[in-house]
Amino acid sequence: MREKMPDNQFSDEELDGLIAPSPGDRRIPSLRKRYLIATTLITILLYGGALLTQLYVSSRSETSITNLEHRNKAAHAIHALLNAVISTEMQLDAFMLSPNTELRDKVHDATEHTYQAHNRLSKSDWFNTASQQKLTAIGHDLSQLRKDVLRLMEKRENLVEHFPIIRILGQTGQESYLQFNTAAMLAIESLGNSDEFEAQRKIQVLQAVYSDWLEMMVDFRHYIINLLGKFYEHNLPLQAHELELRYSALHDKLTALHKNSNAFDLDIAVSLEQMLKATERWYQSLERINALGQLGYDSSALPFMQNTIEPQFSHIFNSLKQLENSIESSFEEDVSALSSIAKNTVNALLILSSIGLVLVITGYLYFERAILLPITLVANALRAEATGGPVSKLPRYNIGEIQNLTDAFFDMRQQIHERQDALEHQALHDALTGLPNRLLLRDRMEQAINFAQRDNGNFALLLLDLDRFKEINDSLGHYTGDLLLQAFSKRIRPLLRQSDTIARLGGDEFAILLAGSTSHQAYPIAQKLLDNLETPFLIQDNVLYLSCSIGISQYPKHATEPEEISRMADVAMYEAKKNHARIAVYNVSFDKHNLRRLSLANELKHAINENQLSLAYQPQVDVGLREFCGLEVLLRWHHPHFGPVRPDEFIQIAENSGLIGSLTEWVIENTMKQCRTWKEKNICYGTVAINLSMYNLQDPDFPGLLSRMLEKWELGPSDIALEITESAMLADIESAQKTLQRFDEMGIEIAVDDYGTGFSSLAYLKKLPIRKLKIDKSFVTDMTTDDNDAVIVRSTIDMAHNLGFMVVAEGVEKAETLNLLDILDCDIAQGYWVSKPMPIDELEAWLDEQKNIRYLYKNRASQQHAERPTKSSKENKL
Repeated sequence: MREKMPDNQFSDEELDGLIAPSPGDRRIPSLRKRYLIATTLITILLYGGALLTQLYVSSRSETSITNLEHRNKAAHAIHALLNAVISTEMQLDAFMLSPNTELRDKVHDATEHTYQAHNRLSKSDWFNTASQQKLTAIGHDLSQLRKDVLRLMEKRENLVEHFPIIRILGQTGQESYLQFNTAAMLAIESLGNSDEFEAQRKIQVLQAVYSDWLEMMVDFRHYIINLLGKFYEHNLPLQAHELELRYSALHDKLTALHKNSNAFDLDIAVSLEQMLKATERWYQSLERINALGQLGYDSSALPFMQNTIEPQFSHIFNSLKQLENSIESSFEEDVSALSSIAKNTVNALLILSSIGLVLVITGYLYFERAILLPITLVANALRAEATGGPVSKLPRYNIGEIQNLTDAFFDMRQQIHERQDALEHQALHDALTGLPNRLLLRDRMEQAINFAQRDNGNFALLLLDLDRFKEINDSLGHYTGDLLLQAFSKRIRPLLRQSDTIARLGGDEFAILLAGSTSHQAYPIAQKLLDNLETPFLIQDNVLYLSCSIGISQYPKHATEPEEISRMADVAMYEAKKNHARIAVYNVSFDKHNLRRLSLANELKHAINENQLSLAYQPQVDVGLREFCGLEVLLRWHHPHFGPVRPDEFIQIAENSGLIGSLTEWVIENTMKQCRTWKEKNICYGTVAINLSMYNLQDPDFPGLLSRMLEKWELGPSDIALEITESAMLADIESAQKTLQRFDEMGIEIAVDDYGTGFSSLAYLKKLPIRKLKIDKSFVTDMTTDDNDAVIVRSTIDMAHNLGFMVVAEGVEKAETLNLLDILDCDIAQGYWVSKPMPIDELEAWLDEQKNIRYLYKNRASQQHAERPTKSSKENKL
């Protein structure tokens, strides 16, 4: 937070009185106006003296000046031609290093300028016969040079052929350079402007490493230029060795920092790893360049450049130098004539110089008092403002620009304070709801802890998590969800005291800090919040009901540190959500379960990625034929610490953590892979049923994923079936209907799992493309002893058959149950009497014995035939 301004600073009212001119003030004169007046006077004085001197000199030097003018024009023309030749050489060198169309055009333009400069030089009046002959020879040399330059450029057109090093620099060297710079700057910036000694030490270490990298890059560029060009070839081995040494030193530093990365923050550790990788990639490009450098480059262009082009440039330069020397020698003739003029001119110049010196000293004293001193005061005020120190009062000035600078400083100071306040508010408040965020909540908790320690008091923390908020986002969109969060925040705030703090921690999670309250006092407040939520929200013509789960923790009863207080409220909240209690006060007995849940949630993704899960298969039999007809695949997880984890437990974790898509994809992938293996072994496995979650039905891309999997493993739609619970379909009946319709169009069989345990309704059954109903085992297991269960099973079978569905009975654990299902015309049975779920090796052995098992079923049926009631008698009993 921003520190309070020092007491010796002046207020905004004082600033206004200090800076703003009073109504009686005259207009402040401008420094520009004063400067113009002074410079005009000085100019008139100096110009007058110069004019008198010029009249004296011109009367005696018209002839000499005329000669000098001719020579000067010739000299300028020679320099122009020399510069044009130099420009041609430079453009040609650039083309040699990076041949392309643009540089080729520049070389053509440079040679054209050379011819133009030569033509202008030929028209000069000064040259004698010998000089004209020399100039003609230079013209022939330029013509030959132009032809040879064209030949050289043709040899250099193919850049990659002659300089493969450039490709390496573009592909690897530049990428590693940018990667290292980005990672280094992110690492340094992440430490911020902290004045702490440890942070400064880390910044110095990172800056030293970054400085070593930049120095190595400078040497690397010199090495590449020398390697590609024609200079310093004897230094190449030494430069390569120096680069090796620099790389070894830098790599050792980065390796040491990376090994000790636990001393840095996570972001800096990641940046160090990126810097180390970028350095190694750069070194790989250096090795490739060195390898190419041993082979040499440009078997034709470079010798032509050195043996033909460069001698021509040297010859032309020497010829132009000879012309310059002839002009310089002719100057001596006029120097003696002008020497007398110079002697008389010196005296005049001394007088003018003395006057100018006096004016300079006077101007400096005025500049120091009127400009430098005020600017120094403003600079000191800026420095004090930047460091948070006291800002000295600045006097008013009688110079407009200086006063404007002072006014601008105080305007800037006021705007900075306003922006700083706005940034602090943004940093400490949630952008959507305007409530305090997690950072401000922690600050308030620390203040509450200080007050509680001083007064031996308490405070309570409520952690609120909105129930089923994700479904609102998924169904109505995130914009509607944002409006609902804003409405929720506005409704909750009036229910609390002014001293209480409500904060949004992120997503659908809120926290309330009740100052001076115990957990017992907080409980009725939490109940009051829940009662208030019974009134629905009207969001964009949608009536939305909202509920939440609340966890309560207390200081100092449960914890004394902000993090622990928040964690314990979080534990209590999850306990409330788990037990549907809506409100829960933290109890130490909650932690073991929540630690297990958190551990499982953190390790489930790793288990999916590392194939630590396994599949078990439970056979199904045709009730009438007593023959094997299919399998249901079941997911298993044996945790290395917790042991076997129940599927309903880790599947719920996967749904809550967003891993259900990856988990289902893993099951489908491994199931189809096993089916492919069975096909190759000619093992008959019937149809394999796979269970889906409601989140899979809400995923529009899931049918496409299933289709790609079938194509990948070369399976048909009849090889698999999909099982969906009633609750999964009813969660979003429209979305489920679209997804299931796509499955049906693909030819995949769909079964309703655990039928009878949810909100059973014929309305959705006739809308959805269902082919099977699986009666829940809770009705099947005891149907031979419980007439109510038997009636439910019989009614379900009759109803399903009338709708055209097949019926699967789960939980068949004895022969009597199977016989009764046969009487009731049930189609398929599944349960421990048929077989328990088995891993792959046991299942394959079981499948190999299916012929014997078929006879065994029939023998058992024959043995129990006498005891088994007939269908008619059983129906009468029912």
